[in-house]
Amino acid sequence: HINTRTMRRLNAELDEIEMTGDLLTDVHAVVDAFVEFQARNRRLWTANVTHAARGDVPQPEAYLAEVERAATFAEKTIAPAFKARGEDRARLAVTDLWPSLQGIATMSSASGIINNSPQTTR
Repeated sequence: HINTRTMRRLNAELDEIEMTGDLLTDVHAVVDAFVEFQARNRRLWTANVTHAARGDVPQPEAYLAEVERAATFAEKTIAPAFKARGEDRARLAVTDLWPSLQGIATMSSASGIINNSPQTTR
């Protein structure tokens, strides 16, 4: 399944990020990796998001597992910001932030809507 392979590739790139322990530095590294991956793989990413958004097509378990893996990575990255509020707050933030980041990346791929450079998207 191409969407599963796309998410697997994204996760492999996220796994290569060396976390520093500094929240902002780490968040920037994750966002940069995501935006750069999306920019290099525009067609695959567009297909991924379009297919995933269809409610009439069930997503394969392997794909859902890769999406969960990316969400867990993002959650661990932002968790230090939520220490005082509890783990569930970090998960809730990721639940809101991940689709937002996908939307920004998708909009940046659309011709003429936003300048498509990773620096502009960030």
